[in-house]
Amino acid sequence: MTTRKSAALTMIVFFFTHMVAVLVTVQIGINVYGLGSTVGGVIGLIFAFLRLRKMVNSLNYRLYCSQPIMMEKED
Repeated sequence: MTTRKSAALTMIVFFFTHMVAVLVTVQIGINVYGLGSTVGGVIGLIFAFLRLRKMVNSLNYRLYCSQPIMMEKED
């Protein structure tokens, strides 16, 4: 998965978990209004951390092996 797709997926996960958590807390009552944002943020943070950890594990390949060995001269 490319870096842009991973970032977009992280934002989508955060957005939907935030929306669902906020809608649930609005139905529960005024005492827990901020809890939905907190829950959405924590779930988004965990998902982003897991994606970043996976990317860092393959960092050597991304930096050194995925590049072309020789550049072709353009005319």
